[in-house]
Amino acid sequence: MRTDKAQDLQFDSPLDSRRGQSVGLGTPLITPPGSVRNPIPLRTRLTGLFPTFVVASLFAGFTAMFLRIAWNPSTDSYVQYVPIGAVFAAFLWDRLLPSWSGNGRPALCDVVVVALALMRVFIPPLPFVSGHALFAMYAALTARRLPLRAIALAVLAEVVYTKVFASGGWRSMLGGLAVAGIVAAIRRPVSTKSPRQSEFGVD
Repeated sequence: MRTDKAQDLQFDSPLDSRRGQSVGLGTPLITPPGSVRNPIPLRTRLTGLFPTFVVASLFAGFTAMFLRIAWNPSTDSYVQYVPIGAVFAAFLWDRLLPSWSGNGRPALCDVVVVALALMRVFIPPLPFVSGHALFAMYAALTARRLPLRAIALAVLAEVVYTKVFASGGWRSMLGGLAVAGIVAAIRRPVSTKSPRQSEFGVD
């Protein structure tokens, strides 16, 4: 009788020790490989907050080093060019990773804004508006992810303060903001992403 009860208990056990399966259900105890969540690709992880800020900071440091070696300018030149260099690096990072999706009208708008901003540096006074305000505002309005928007807004605040209280170029600043708003409106709207997608920078 004891042997029969032991056999009954072994049969009624939820686990079959020989097969490693649930009795009656036939489901393996080991989770199938297909049910494991796929890891986030490296290119997608690189679009997060920390990598973007690192890239922007490194490029800003490179800009400062280049200015020091090439011209050894005054402090005002560093304030003028180093922060916008961080925006430029974050802008490229935002557009190129995890994949380039700037086709058609968005890409054309990006090229136009970058060209106008560079014109202000190399052939002033063209385009008769502040290139810093234009580029920072456009980057903030069209950013695909949070890191670029945060960097662009911070630099834009610095540009507004400088134009209003220091250099006095508030008219060119307003022109740059207006042009940025117009081009951003022409550009295709950025699609809405879920919170988890935005966290990892998935497009």
